[in-house]
Amino acid sequence: MAKIFSTATATATVFVMRPPEISLGEFLAEMRSWLDSKKIEPIAFKSISRDEYEVSFKSFDEAYLFEKNPIVIQLPNQHVI
Repeated sequence: MAKIFSTATATATVFVMRPPEISLGEFLAEMRSWLDSKKIEPIAFKSISRDEYEVSFKSFDEAYLFEKNPIVIQLPNQHVI
């Protein structure tokens, strides 16, 4: 799972962590495949660390759907704003 953060610019950001059992390439390919299957286009993708990423969407609805993506897991110590 992941956590969704809302921003002042009316975008929603999901913080995700790559599961340790999945390679980076597989993780990114699975995310892209899932996003394509739902016809969702993130507006930003930012690496926070080697295994943590921010994915921003133009709507809370898209972020919520992405949060439910089974490839994503929750980052520890994150809170929804």
